[in-house]
Amino acid sequence: MAARGANGDVQTNDTRIVDPEQHVHMNPEGRACFVCDHRIGAEGLALLHKGRHVYLCSGACRGAWESNKDALFARIQARGALFDEESIVENQKPMRVGWLVFGVYILIGVCCGAASSYIAVSKGHGALAWFFLGLLFNIPALAVVATKSAADLSALPAGVPSGLAKVPTTRNPAVCTSCGASNHPSAASCSACSAALEPTVPAETQRV
Repeated sequence: MAARGANGDVQTNDTRIVDPEQHVHMNPEGRACFVCDHRIGAEGLALLHKGRHVYLCSGACRGAWESNKDALFARIQARGALFDEESIVENQKPMRVGWLVFGVYILIGVCCGAASSYIAVSKGHGALAWFFLGLLFNIPALAVVATKSAADLSALPAGVPSGLAKVPTTRNPAVCTSCGASNHPSAASCSACSAALEPTVPAETQRV
């Protein structure tokens, strides 16, 4: 016995005749007929049989399907609920606008956080704090750090913010006994206080 649902579909045992006006994504027009594999015109029929999509053209193909549907359907019979197209159609829900807005906000926040931290470093300010400010407040935080004055870096290395210390150019730097600054092991004088140093390796210019 056939029963018509609220969405316009007609249910007969394991088969549901789908109304294309209610399910636009299952419009049979232009698809291949399940029986004859020919292109379906405007008169085509869309079915959901045991959770799988079946598209038929008019006339003999519909009769062939009705008389031998089990044998025909066995060619594409899915094993398990993973391939149950009916459950996919029924459970498919559009993305909520709120989630879309939240995703865009996070994307803009990450971009503004990265830009804010980069500008902060170039001006001698801490990068981590400005990254999170850019992440939370986006463009306003970026505008603030862009107009912020540069820090006083004249008293190096004391003027360098935490986390922005210079990376040594060698794995075995020579430490100045006067000021504690790191120098290249071939340096004859400290780059920070100009104190005399004893080179431990020859300079690369002397090797030529």
